[in-house]
Amino acid sequence: MVQKDLDIAEYTDPAHNPIIPHVIVLEPGLVVYEIYTGYWFFSRPTVEDLRQDLRAVLKKCRPDWDITASEMKAPWQRGRKELWAGTRLLLLHGLHCFFCLVAGPAAAL
Repeated sequence: MVQKDLDIAEYTDPAHNPIIPHVIVLEPGLVVYEIYTGYWFFSRPTVEDLRQDLRAVLKKCRPDWDITASEMKAPWQRGRKELWAGTRLLLLHGLHCFFCLVAGPAAAL
């Protein structure tokens, strides 16, 4: 049982055997960036917390985060405009509520 394997059983209510809620923010490659645990308003991430986490993760892994960088300007100046083909959303098979936003250079794929 996952609850026992991950040791996330709620110990204060053995009669109902609930689990402690977890929200896990993942980087590409399924690397754990942040873990939130808790109930209701205590230790649960807000929408702003998740937005900040996503921003930090994307900043680490997106080559086009800073479009003013020379690595981004050079392909554009060489006429490689196909790299800026738009935005695609990739859903990873078998994972719920995890997404990887792929925007900008297709070369990053």
